[in-house]
Amino acid sequence: IMKESLEQHRVLLETMRRRVVQEVSPQADLELADTRVAQLEQDLASVAGARSTAYSRLQELVGYADIDFGAVPQLNPQISQPSEQELVDSALECSPLLKGLRSTQREREAQRRVARSRLFPQLVAQASTNEIIGPRVGFALRLQTGNGLSQFAAVDAARADAIAAEFEGAAAEREIREAIRIDYVTFVAARDRLTASVRATRSSELVTESYRRQFITGRRTWLDVMNALRESLSANLTESDAELGALAAYTRLMVRSCYWQTPQLVTTEE
Repeated sequence: IMKESLEQHRVLLETMRRRVVQEVSPQADLELADTRVAQLEQDLASVAGARSTAYSRLQELVGYADIDFGAVPQLNPQISQPSEQELVDSALECSPLLKGLRSTQREREAQRRVARSRLFPQLVAQASTNEIIGPRVGFALRLQTGNGLSQFAAVDAARADAIAAEFEGAAAEREIREAIRIDYVTFVAARDRLTASVRATRSSELVTESYRRQFITGRRTWLDVMNALRESLSANLTESDAELGALAAYTRLMVRSCYWQTPQLVTTEE
């Protein structure tokens, strides 16, 4: 978008340069066009630097340098997706973090029961028989007292661990619910903003073309034309930001709720 706008600015700059040479327009108009071009070149250089930094970070994350980004993704405003509650329920069901915490919670609960069982006596029964003394049965009552009250302390510690695991699971569940709902609201808002931004972009482009024609006939100033072109650039960037914001939120929703389907890498025959 910025490269395309820069080309348009450069075309206008050359047009104004010819008009100044022909003494049709003042030198101030040429300086204005030159300033706008320089500002846009600076902005483009800044964006290119940010893109290079992000690309290098991505290369480090994936572990190889040859990355094919493919086509620029586009959002279908009519894209279908589950409801917010369905996304929340699915995310809570398939979250690896919650599965791990639930397993830890069950483990600590079992440790608590084992520690508590050691406080009570154990009744042991044994039966045997042989040719000399015949059958016999024995019973024994066994109690492990431990070191003073250490066994009670162990029970308290196991209970505290079980409660801590329960709280960790509840906190993780709350964070997942919050993340899903935030992304859902972000997606809906970005999608609605995209619809409005598309109309604004089309309108700004029409205004820019109209101002160019009116400038030739003397009904608009050069400043009006340059401002209209800047508004068109701003509207295009806003539309792009809304679209990519909606795509990012949608992707996070699908991944966290396990609705995301990755493409198959190899065929069944292979």
